[in-house]
This record gives sequence, structure tokens and C-alpha cells, in this order.
Amino acid sequence: MILSSLLALPAILLIALACPRHAARLFGYGWDHPRRRRVRLAGFILLGLSLIVACADADRARAVVNWIGVAGVEALLLTLLLTALPLRRDQ
Repeated sequence: MILSSLLALPAILLIALACPRHAARLFGYGWDHPRRRRVRLAGFILLGLSLIVACADADRARAVVNWIGVAGVEALLLTLLLTALPLRRDQ
């Protein structure tokens, strides 16, 4: 489950960075459309790999429920981090 979490966190970050607003707030400039598409695709591939790793356990039903919960918590923490990070950088 730890490997699955370590794959899901950068996946969610990549999906968030595919949004022009988040990339501009974090880097100071937006990305062009082909780069955003590649970043989004890489994020979804990592998220899929995270789900595959989580389902490698014998009890797949519980693993999927656990994966959804962990991914939700990681998305919430990443949202808070992406919201607070540019504000701290401006100060």
C-alpha cells in the first residue's frame, strides 16, 4: 500500500499541474497545450499503476476501497499544499 501511495501522490500532482491555473501559480507561467496533455496523460498512467499495485493484494475489494480513501486524502492534502504554497512564496 505504501508503494501505491507513493505512486498516487505524484500522479495527482501531475493531474493538478495540467490545469493552467495551477501551473501558472506554481511556476509563474502557464504551459502550452501539448505539454499539459502529456502531463495529464502521465498523471493518469501513474494513477492507473497505483491502482494496479494496490490490487495486487489477495483481497482486491478492500484494496480498491482503501486505494480510493488514500487517494482522496492525498488529493485533499495536495490541494491544501497547492493553495498555501504560492501564498507563502509571495510573502
